[in-house]
Amino acid sequence: MQLRNVLLILGFLALLAGVGLAVIWARMPTQTPSEENAEARRPAILVAAADIPQGAPLRADQFNWKEVPASEVMPGNIARGQEPAGLYVGAVARRPISAGEAIDRNALVLPSERNFLAATLAPGMYAVALSVEPSQIAAGLIRPGDRVDVILSQSMGDRGGVPIAVDGTVLRDIRVVAVDQWFAGPVPAGEKSAVMAPAASKMPKTVTLEMTEGDAKRLLVATQIGRVTLALRSLESSYIVSE
Repeated sequence: MQLRNVLLILGFLALLAGVGLAVIWARMPTQTPSEENAEARRPAILVAAADIPQGAPLRADQFNWKEVPASEVMPGNIARGQEPAGLYVGAVARRPISAGEAIDRNALVLPSERNFLAATLAPGMYAVALSVEPSQIAAGLIRPGDRVDVILSQSMGDRGGVPIAVDGTVLRDIRVVAVDQWFAGPVPAGEKSAVMAPAASKMPKTVTLEMTEGDAKRLLVATQIGRVTLALRSLESSYIVSE
């Protein structure tokens, strides 16, 4: 009899506990959507946070999202939720974009797109590829965006068994557009290396330079009559880094 009473009491207590838990569960607030999901439902377009010059690689601090009424989202706008904003870091602007202006997708060229190299050139300039010897280049010392001088070394035969050579600078202050397939511009502090950076152990074979049509002709003649060397420009001196 005592055992039966104990079991009844335990069953009654369990029932009370279950009722109490049900009441607590019913009074709990309904889970609200996260702030991130709520923002994703509000229309927003990508706008320039600062002036973006033509041909300059985009940095992460040059654009952000701006919430707008759905009626103001125009064709060509980059809308939040379509593609991640980080996709456009390193893209090049086909034309100048003013701060606060909505960024049109057609105004950008991604590094993976066919016309990317052409978009990096200043108006009226040409990209000229120059083959370099991997055994004579310091890996990683010359990068896209650097400025170089082009030096011509020409052999003039020998005099009394002594070789005679003439050196001279044929082009000055030329911008390096690419090293092999590496088009990345300077990387801001705190950001990871930009797109298409070469492996540290890879020796460059081609350097692409930005120059005028006349400079391109001079470079072509120089490569035919002598040995061309690129000298990296610095504030204090020029260091020969490739041949």
